[in-house]
Amino acid sequence: FGIAGIVNLIGDIYLTLGRGMGVKGAAIATAVSQLGAAIFYVWRASSRRSPNDVIAADSKEARSISKREKQRAERKNRRVKLRFTGLPSKALLKEFSAVGVTLLLRAIGCMCFYSLATRTAATFGSVSLAAHQLTLQVWWLLSYIPEPMSTAAQSIVARDAKRSSFDVVSKVVKVLLGVSTAAGLLAAVFTGLTLSMPSTTRMLVSDHAVRDLMLKTVPFAALAQFACAVCTIADGVCVGTGSFGHLPYILVSSTAIASLGLLGVAKKGLGVEGVWMCFVGFFVLRIGAHTIFSKKLRQLAMGQKESAVE
Repeated sequence: FGIAGIVNLIGDIYLTLGRGMGVKGAAIATAVSQLGAAIFYVWRASSRRSPNDVIAADSKEARSISKREKQRAERKNRRVKLRFTGLPSKALLKEFSAVGVTLLLRAIGCMCFYSLATRTAATFGSVSLAAHQLTLQVWWLLSYIPEPMSTAAQSIVARDAKRSSFDVVSKVVKVLLGVSTAAGLLAAVFTGLTLSMPSTTRMLVSDHAVRDLMLKTVPFAALAQFACAVCTIADGVCVGTGSFGHLPYILVSSTAIASLGLLGVAKKGLGVEGVWMCFVGFFVLRIGAHTIFSKKLRQLAMGQKESAVE
């Protein structure tokens, strides 16, 4: 992903600025970088060798390494054989769809709200739209600081929930929540500094009117950044523990209520500040819903042992 990002950045600069291709050049750079990353990933995964391919099974070196070391090496270097093995079973599809649909609805809900927020900002004129888009880009970029915690929760919690005691899982969840909270605070600080420091805003835009409007969004963008981190880890823990049936309802209801708020912002002319107030409301609504409906998350976070969690 890092190489893809660098290729994308270089391609954007060369095609948009050097060749003057504009949006088309940016699209080509993105497509080439993502396709190249996918090809590299498949090649890298399928070309790794198992330890048994390097060390003969009956050799002195193979006998000298411990079973744990061998298992660790196998997990790290296991070859991925690319071949068609038939269509997946109904049971596997059902299990995959349960998680996949939830994550898909989360993405759709967020994107619908973000799109409506941009549409609302556009009703206040091009200056407000530019300020909103720049704020959103900075916010979106820095929101990836706490994002890995959600992925970690989905994998680590799911692993430990099956083979470890409640106390172990509870400790893991508390650590993830603490680290995610710290990462959210860090992302919020960076968001505020990036949007408020003249040196950084001048790099983003030269228009003084746009910079002045961006400055007004700072407290709301920073608060939304922190709230987003809390929502992200809460979603991840729910998915990891297998208690995610309520997530689609949280996402749909939060999106609907926050979207109504955006309609009110447009009607009353509250400007780009009102739009970012709705951003805060969108994530605060999700946090409140998790507090009420995410029972297993609440039990693990507070260490309240119940047989259903075990």
